[in-house]
Amino acid sequence: MSRFLLHRVTEQFDVIANFDPKLLPGDWCGAGCHTNFSTEAMRKPGGLKIIFEACEKLVKNHSQHLAYYDASEGKDNIKRLVGGMGAPSINECTYGVMSRSASIRIPLLVEKNGCGYLEDRRPAANCDPYLVTEVIIRTVCLNRKLSRDFVDEPLKKLQERIKQLEIENSELKDKATQNT
Repeated sequence: MSRFLLHRVTEQFDVIANFDPKLLPGDWCGAGCHTNFSTEAMRKPGGLKIIFEACEKLVKNHSQHLAYYDASEGKDNIKRLVGGMGAPSINECTYGVMSRSASIRIPLLVEKNGCGYLEDRRPAANCDPYLVTEVIIRTVCLNRKLSRDFVDEPLKKLQERIKQLEIENSELKDKATQNT
């Protein structure tokens, strides 16, 4: 609803709202849709244990979640989740208390109180927040597999080429050792 209202207001001023997670290239993190999530059990005493269990489930399903966390099935987040500058890396999912580099952050007050919520920092600004909520619930509460998986084809090809070059380099070293 808030996005709808934003678009209506911007029309009044002849401007356009854009939710691209990283509209301009450069050395900055981009725009995310950090999503706070909790269940009743997480908010009760001893809920911190449940929060950590939820984080483990989210870590195990990282690539599946990325496919739902932006409007381009993960491709927009490649520009934003660069690791460093306070942004988590797209290559791995981590969690931690008050960690600005973690994919999933647990606020300090939550740790202190032993209950509360977690903050998933991976969704991009152009995500569908209802879809993000759905996939978190499917993973954390329902223990269901998701139907999409994020695969960065250029990155995958680069990683395969690096492996190939490492093998070739190893073979060349072996030949050089044999010739000496």
